[in-house]
Amino acid sequence: MLRELSALVPKPRVNLTRFHGIFAPQKNAPAKPAYMPSMAITWAQRLRRVFNIDIEISEQCQGPVEAIPHNKKGTLIV
Repeated sequence: MLRELSALVPKPRVNLTRFHGIFAPQKNAPAKPAYMPSMAITWAQRLRRVFNIDIEISEQCQGPVEAIPHNKKGTLIV
């Protein structure tokens, strides 16, 4: 009876969670994940794609909008 019970006790310093498949430590991972975007997109491109909002074109004159950065004091950064 003690032999059967001792077989159930894990060995010291052994992980109790075993991973199989792609999560197994011996698994050779593929070179690329299944979905990998080719390049990062800007916030303007995200807004256009998701909400159909184009912030790069002015609503009044239909020309390009120029962003003017400024600091906390309100002066322009050159």
